[in-house]
Amino acid sequence: LTGCLCTGNPREDGVEIAISIARRLGAVYTSIYAPLYVGSKLVQEYFMREKQVAVAMKKIRSADIVLMGIGTVSRSSSVFRNNHITEKDLEDLVAGGCKAQLMGRMVREDGQEMMVKDKYVIAPPLEELKNVNWTVGIGASAAKAEAVKVAVTNKYINTLFVDEELARAVMK
Repeated sequence: LTGCLCTGNPREDGVEIAISIARRLGAVYTSIYAPLYVGSKLVQEYFMREKQVAVAMKKIRSADIVLMGIGTVSRSSSVFRNNHITEKDLEDLVAGGCKAQLMGRMVREDGQEMMVKDKYVIAPPLEELKNVNWTVGIGASAAKAEAVKVAVTNKYINTLFVDEELARAVMK
């Protein structure tokens, strides 16, 4: 669903994860060979018009199932650990009420996206998730409880796979 973090870490990069899941399920996948974030609106628009990216974005409209991680807005998030957002960006996001990261997009408690200066996401709009039959969020650790609440209450996900620690934190 998104451009990649470009870390080379198969546990974090979407392309590697898609390949692994597709192999195990005998399924097919479409990759978006673009970075998760680009530095300008013009570059974002260019990528979104590129045929391969446009085809991938169009596929979400006919998808039956979407699998995605639920990210936090913290120093432990993959976008922070991999230097996609700075300490200042993180401070601004937290001060602005950002609680979750979904498809590389920063989301406030009310479900509205928060922009990060000079970070334009290569991903479909969050609203596209509401048109998919099964939007499956995956998460582990109690630290993601707030992010899960945002994703569920704003109907960005309708199915949840979590570990026991996160399930207990969400129930509280």
